[in-house]
Amino acid sequence: FPLKRPMHIFNRGVTTVYYLISDAYGNRDTCSFQVRVEDRETPKALCQPTTLFISPAGLESPQVSAQQIDAGSTDNCGIARFELLPNTFSCTQAGTIQDVVLTVFDSAGNSARCSTLVRVENIAPDPFANSDLCGTDTLFLYANPPKASGGILYTYKWTGPNGFTSTRENPFIPNIGSRNAGSYTVEITGFTGCKAIGTLEIAIEDLPLTPELTA
Repeated sequence: FPLKRPMHIFNRGVTTVYYLISDAYGNRDTCSFQVRVEDRETPKALCQPTTLFISPAGLESPQVSAQQIDAGSTDNCGIARFELLPNTFSCTQAGTIQDVVLTVFDSAGNSARCSTLVRVENIAPDPFANSDLCGTDTLFLYANPPKASGGILYTYKWTGPNGFTSTRENPFIPNIGSRNAGSYTVEITGFTGCKAIGTLEIAIEDLPLTPELTA
């Protein structure tokens, strides 16, 4: 009978292989040897950019996770872990673009790197006001700042039409008219001096002071 060559798939590491050979007359012999499989193939690191929105309150240092940056990195034996540096940012970096490096490790200790960009932006307030405004109504403005841990952490600066200014969070303007229509802007300043701006448009329809009667 022809000899059959044995086939085996080896995992990474050291495997001891034993051979048992016999002839047609029943004579037998054995031997053994070791097979060492080493993973020397580095991972393939793939990065993608992202944007991080930070509260302007200034008391938090949010992080970007490696999973946000990873764009489908692969490895022949599987990825063990990721490392991203830097991964912590502050509101003082708002409006900037930061370089980051993602390192991908496999279980054998091989690694590969890729770099990308993180854009840092402060979360802006989302101001709003009461609606369906007519002449002589009262306009109520609401800063609606981003939530922040630790309570009230902002100062406010409102500006608007007809020379309007205020440092209240939610100011109001009584007896309004068309002169008060237009863009209102609120600038909030956090505990550490970080700023963010929100705007809204106010439409006001003047009402006639006396009704017009027609026959």
